[in-house]
Amino acid sequence: MKQVKEKNISARRASNAKRAPVRGNPSATAARNARAEVGKLTPDHLVQVAVRLAESKGLEALSMRTLAAEVGVEAMSLYSHLPSKQELLGRMASLVVNSVPTPRAALAPRERLCQLARSIRAAGREFPNVFPLVVLMPLEIHSAARFTEIALQAFLDAGLSDHQAICSMRVYLSYVRGSVLWEIGGFVAGYRASPMQRISPRVLANIDSLEENLFSQTRRLARTLISIDPERAFREGYDHILDTLMPKQRRRS
Repeated sequence: MKQVKEKNISARRASNAKRAPVRGNPSATAARNARAEVGKLTPDHLVQVAVRLAESKGLEALSMRTLAAEVGVEAMSLYSHLPSKQELLGRMASLVVNSVPTPRAALAPRERLCQLARSIRAAGREFPNVFPLVVLMPLEIHSAARFTEIALQAFLDAGLSDHQAICSMRVYLSYVRGSVLWEIGGFVAGYRASPMQRISPRVLANIDSLEENLFSQTRRLARTLISIDPERAFREGYDHILDTLMPKQRRRS
């Protein structure tokens, strides 16, 4: 009887030992967790995290090391998904480009271009830290060709020749992208939301520091420039360009 009890006790101890959690090597557990995290990573996920990181902390704070820390893995683990930081930056720029919706083909050519311009500006305002990469970094070919294709098709549909359409596309996209960079870069920092809003003393001091003999027109028109709504200025700019490039396409009232 005593032997039977001892066997039962031994069996219960063995069973409990199997069910008991392993309290072994912490580094082994960390390694298993790291491998699990690496298994979840994809290039698209890493790019999305990188964009969030750049927008929250600034593009200068983004590196393969900081990205790896953000997703909880070692930096070297990233290189099997993204071979270089340049590849990462190009994919980030492509993400911003691909976030811009394509105007409906049923719209008139001019309205397509106006809608595209507004959407590009919206993307720049949503991703102010990453948007400059759209201009500075080589993009994936399909992303790089998106705006070009939309603009070329619109100008061709408006009756321009191939050569005219190419020239017009370059002028139009240069204005749109350049204006967005100008705005998100802080060059309209002195803008007043209403005529009654007080102009920043810093902005006034900067204006007054310009020499009259060298910057007479800038000084004369500075307060008018400050009072212009950036959205209105952007719209007036592309309207003026399209009036010139597409004289036969009437502007919508």
